[in-house]
Amino acid sequence: MSVRCAGRSQVCAQSYVVNVATGRSTVTVQFRTSAGYCSQARFHLSVGGGQERISGWLGANQATPAFSFAESSGVHPVRVRAEGRPGGCNRGWLSQWDGTLKVTVAAR
Repeated sequence: MSVRCAGRSQVCAQSYVVNVATGRSTVTVQFRTSAGYCSQARFHLSVGGGQERISGWLGANQATPAFSFAESSGVHPVRVRAEGRPGGCNRGWLSQWDGTLKVTVAAR
């Protein structure tokens, strides 16, 4: 997945969202940056509009912790947002971010 950011901010206004259908379950979410990622960012992950979990600063080919969210039955949006910081190819704003999102669902 790859997301292009609009504007000149360290917080990307665009999120990546995928919907997950669940029964009463635990949804575990983990994001890994691509091997070619050229700066550092931290990632805000949430499920179903609940509280965001925020990773530490990650570089190329690094992963967030596997964050778990307890969800009721239904369809829930899994959302990933990125926040950059200057360094590497980041010259004061986050222009894009990419990587792989892993979502697992386990019945409770």
